[in-house]
Amino acid sequence: MRNLRHRVAGEFLGRPGITGVGVGAKIVDGQPTGQVAVTVFVREKLPRAALDAADLVPADVGGVPTDVLVLRDPRPAVEPIGTVYPKDEHTFVDNDRHRPIIGGVVMNGSLMEGNVGTLGCLLRAVQDPNQVYALTCHHVLSQVDPRYNDKGQVYDLTVAHGPVVGTTVCGQSDLKPQSTCAEGIFGRYAGGAENADWDAAVARLDGGTSYRYDLRRSSVAAGEDPGDDDVAVTGIAPPPTDQQLAARSYFVRKRGARTGFTGGFVIAAHCEILFPGPPPDGGATRVWARDALVIAPHPNPQVPAEEHNHYLAEGDSGSVTVDTSNRVLGLNFGRALAGVIKPSLTNPPERTYFGLAFPITTVLNKLAGLGLDLTVGTATEPGQTHTVPGRPTVTTVVDGERVVVPVPAPAAVATVVGAAPPGAGRLAADLAETPGGRELLDFWRTYAPELRRLVNADRRVAAAWHRSGASAVYQVLLRGLSDQTLTIPATVNGQPLRQCLDRLYDALRAAAGEQLRAALDRLRRRIPDLAGSTYPELITALSHPAAEAQVRHGH
Repeated sequence: MRNLRHRVAGEFLGRPGITGVGVGAKIVDGQPTGQVAVTVFVREKLPRAALDAADLVPADVGGVPTDVLVLRDPRPAVEPIGTVYPKDEHTFVDNDRHRPIIGGVVMNGSLMEGNVGTLGCLLRAVQDPNQVYALTCHHVLSQVDPRYNDKGQVYDLTVAHGPVVGTTVCGQSDLKPQSTCAEGIFGRYAGGAENADWDAAVARLDGGTSYRYDLRRSSVAAGEDPGDDDVAVTGIAPPPTDQQLAARSYFVRKRGARTGFTGGFVIAAHCEILFPGPPPDGGATRVWARDALVIAPHPNPQVPAEEHNHYLAEGDSGSVTVDTSNRVLGLNFGRALAGVIKPSLTNPPERTYFGLAFPITTVLNKLAGLGLDLTVGTATEPGQTHTVPGRPTVTTVVDGERVVVPVPAPAAVATVVGAAPPGAGRLAADLAETPGGRELLDFWRTYAPELRRLVNADRRVAAAWHRSGASAVYQVLLRGLSDQTLTIPATVNGQPLRQCLDRLYDALRAAAGEQLRAALDRLRRRIPDLAGSTYPELITALSHPAAEAQVRHGH
């Protein structure tokens, strides 16, 4: 059918009154019949007597029936069009994992496994092009709770739980957070926010991740179906002029994981988007978004008469809108009917859900305010693959300090004991003077080889070691030993230290041999909660081993 479309496009395009050619379902009385047809779009239908014989559309082409539909839209014939709203919430045009990472593919985070959106495009640090970030919407990575009035209308949104910088894992599909080697993971959340001024989030790509500054299947070329090939992102698009808005001539496209490749035009800019309903207290309707771009989809004759034409749908959040030169114009965050858009649209298309986007310049300025000086990553042609240098890192906030720990490559894993850190001799001597300290020393001397093996070579234990924050706590303790300022951290990523230790304990116990498992259980019952202890407090606490009933742990 694709080859047929190309052949008939060459035959029909250029004839007077014909605005486009496609392949779709045969439409009878406004309803699809399920029969495939060559669709010929015309500005208006004329009686056969008013046409020359050479201009008549035949009843079939190569045995495939034709269908003549009116399409007065000035859109070029090869531009993508709007889309029917997906009937199944689990239906995605593209829900696969992709390497190299490119724009227009599915993206989600480990905080809310049910949330799925789109990776719009890749950004890079202005001062360091080796720092690469995936751009999406903040609400894709968050738990956002809508608030309803007594009529069941949404009047506000609340971010109940947001992603944690350096900790929330980002990737595609099943992230398998228990494994450091999960194929779906490509980075960690680095910053963002969601409010009326912007809704954006970035994840810094892990070291070793391959990527391209491309958009997946977003090509528009004569003689080819829209979306056949990947395209290179070429820069930041200029905002639409008043003349372009009035003429509705600023054509744009987007590639979303849910509905794929669609096209339209910017119908308005600098708009306020209101929530559908007023708050229960009777106050004024609240603003959902400010300074937003509003995008109308190009007409799609396949949309049933009783339904709405769409530029995007849920699951496309985080995709980017680009102009016809593949320059990024905005970050798509939602859809709306004309009634909530202010100022009101002039002669808006009927039965249309409009796409909403924050200008990319707004997004970049807001990220810069968070200390992330980023710009849109570009390429001169599609298919140019790069790799982030180094290995993945894990960032953990320990007592308010961000601690970055590299994840070693399997080939670099240490299998022998290295040099003792500075201050270790003093600690060992002081521990040997206390009952609890001697118990800790005996445990380490007996089981150190197995513990090292598990942390360095077992995927589940290695994941818990890094993602629980234990590796960062270890680095903080080493530093404290070296400069004689050792203090046991009290919090890890805003949570009590015991939660970090409990996660590590669970992973170690599950992978340990019988003797190590018993020793872990015994040690866990005997060692008191030392969170927040200074060095003298640590030694004092270990001088008086806790009774099992007095030990405070999370389980």
